[in-house]
Amino acid sequence: MGEMTMKKMISRIGRFLAPVMLVLCLAATAFAAVPGVTGTAFNLTAQPGYLNQPDGEAVYSWGYGCNSVPTGFLPAAITNATCPTMQVPGPTLIVHENDVVTVTLTNNLPTAAGNTSILFPGFNVTSPPGSGVAGLLTQEAASNSTVRGHTRITAARRATSRWRWACTARSSCFQGASPPTAPTGRRT
Repeated sequence: MGEMTMKKMISRIGRFLAPVMLVLCLAATAFAAVPGVTGTAFNLTAQPGYLNQPDGEAVYSWGYGCNSVPTGFLPAAITNATCPTMQVPGPTLIVHENDVVTVTLTNNLPTAAGNTSILFPGFNVTSPPGSGVAGLLTQEAASNSTVRGHTRITAARRATSRWRWACTARSSCFQGASPPTAPTGRRT
């Protein structure tokens, strides 16, 4: 094939592909959303459960979930949405700027696990007197009891915080977006 013939072919392909690519780029709109629960009051529970693995096995773990039916779910396109009593990671809490948010945590973990709590890094969380047990970083829920915390969502913090969990020295202590699996006998 001659040099001029090759140049003509590349030119024709380029003239054809450019409009096709433009149409494809404009027509393809992608949407993504994180499903979550909405409202200003959230009743959560920390409890054990089993997580199903791809190989069919189940792993004993601790997780967070909803202790009651939430006010709502987003995005609305997800039909039959639920908030189980135990999931890893815990439920996504969807709130609006300037909302005063109340989170109630009930500790349904085994008694040997000790106290548990939820941390909201960057937020000033206050608990009513007598709510929970004083912990190192925040008020904690003792075994089979409840702790309540309040915070106001401000513009500077609305999209920058992930909730975390903490526990006492009587059980394995980790921080992260989701709680760890149950301790395997070694305590830190």
